[in-house]
Amino acid sequence: MVKIPKEQNGAAAQPCGTPPRASHTASDGNHDETGAIPSNTAPANCTNGSNTGILRTGIDSLYLSYPGDLSAESAIRLEALKKLAQSKDPNSNKLAQHQIGDHLFEVADRGRSVYKYVLRDHWYNLAISAPYTDHTPLAYVQLASEALTFEGAEAVEEDLSSVIASLGCITGGPGVSRVDLCVDFTTDVDVESIQEGDWVTRARTFNRYSVQRIFSGLTIGLGGIISARLYDKTLELEKSHKDYLKAIWGDLGWNGHSRVWRLEFQLKRDFLKQLGIRTFSDLTGNLGALWLYATSEWLRLTCPDPTDSTQSRWPLHPLWESLQAVNWGSSHSCDRQHTPKGRPPSDKSLFVNGLSGLTSYMAREGITDAYVGAPAFFRAAAVYHSGREHYTGLSFEDYVQEKVESKAKRFNSIRNRPPEGELHPADDALAREYRRRSNGE
Repeated sequence: MVKIPKEQNGAAAQPCGTPPRASHTASDGNHDETGAIPSNTAPANCTNGSNTGILRTGIDSLYLSYPGDLSAESAIRLEALKKLAQSKDPNSNKLAQHQIGDHLFEVADRGRSVYKYVLRDHWYNLAISAPYTDHTPLAYVQLASEALTFEGAEAVEEDLSSVIASLGCITGGPGVSRVDLCVDFTTDVDVESIQEGDWVTRARTFNRYSVQRIFSGLTIGLGGIISARLYDKTLELEKSHKDYLKAIWGDLGWNGHSRVWRLEFQLKRDFLKQLGIRTFSDLTGNLGALWLYATSEWLRLTCPDPTDSTQSRWPLHPLWESLQAVNWGSSHSCDRQHTPKGRPPSDKSLFVNGLSGLTSYMAREGITDAYVGAPAFFRAAAVYHSGREHYTGLSFEDYVQEKVESKAKRFNSIRNRPPEGELHPADDALAREYRRRSNGE
C-alpha cells in the first residue's frame, strides 16, 4: 500500500477560494528560490511563474456509493414511478416524480448498468439498486459540482445521506468511487509553450487540445486510475456556461479578462484504495495529502537542465511550486445563497433562444413593437390550437398546461398531481400491495 504523505493532513479548513501560502516570487533579478539561474539554455518559461495567483481550490466532481438495502415500500413506489416515466401518455408521464424532503426528483424511464432506478435533480444523479441485490450498493451517486462549490462537500454529503436513508437501510459509511480535485489560477507563464518533455510523470499518455486553433489545454494519463487535466477554464465556460465561477473569481481578485487555468486531478476508486482512501471521511481528512502526492509523486512540471540527463533531478518549474503548495482543508465552500435543487433553464435560454418564435411571428406579420407583438402572438396561437382541438383533444389552455407539467418534471420545479379525486399511481400500487399482503397472498 502506498503511504499517504502526512505533511498536509489536518490542515486548517479553508473557505473556497482562500489563497494558499504565498506563491513563488523571485528573490532578485538573477536567481529564484529554487536556485535555478536563468540562462540562454533554459526554457524562457522557467523565468516566469512569479505572478501565479491561486484563485480557489475545490472538489469539482464526487461519486459516492452507499451500502445497504432498498426498502420494500421504496421498491414498490420506484417501480410504479419508473412505469409512469415509460408511459407515452403525458398525463401519466408527468407524475414520474419522487419527493424526498426539499428534493423533487425526476424518475427516469430506465436504470443504469446494474442499478434498476435513476433519480435526478440539480444536486444529485442517483442510481438505486433493486432490493436484496447481493454485492451491489444501495445507491451510487454523482454529486453536482455547483452544490459542492457553494455548500461544501460535508454539508452536501450530510444532506445526501438523509435522502438515501429515506429509500432504505444504510449499512455503512459512503464509499468514494471517484473524486476530482481542482485548483483555479492565473499565471504569467505561457502554458501553451510547455513541452511534453518538461513533465515528469508515471503516466503513459499525453494529449494536447485546441478550440478553433486556440490552445485549450492538455491531459496526462487520460483513462487511467489517476489522470490530470490542465486547461483554460475561461474558454471551457463558453461551453459549460458555469458563469457562477466568474463571480467567485471576481470576489477573489480576478480582473475579469485574464485567462483562468485549472489544474485538475481525477482520482478513481482503485487509485484511492491504494492510498488507503475508501470512505468519505477518509477523503475529507486527506485532501492535502492527495494533492501533495499527485503533484509531487505522480506528476511534476520541471525546468529541463541540458547538463543533466536524469530528469528526476531537474528543478521544479516556478508555476508548479505555486500549485504544489496550495493549502487544502477539510471544507471548501463559497458564501452564496443556497444552490437551487431544481434544474431550470438559464435566463439566456429563456429570453434569447426562447424569443425565437415570437420574433419570427412579428417579422412575418410586420410588427415591430414587442408589446403589440406578444399579445398578438398568443391570440394567434390560441386560434391555431382551437382549430386542432377536434383531433388532438387539447384546447390552447390544455396544450400549454401539458407542456408546463412536462417541463416542470424535467426542471424539478413543480410537483404534478393526478386529477382531483384520483389516487397517485404510486400510492395506489402501495395500497394494492398492502391489501394483497393483508389477504395472505
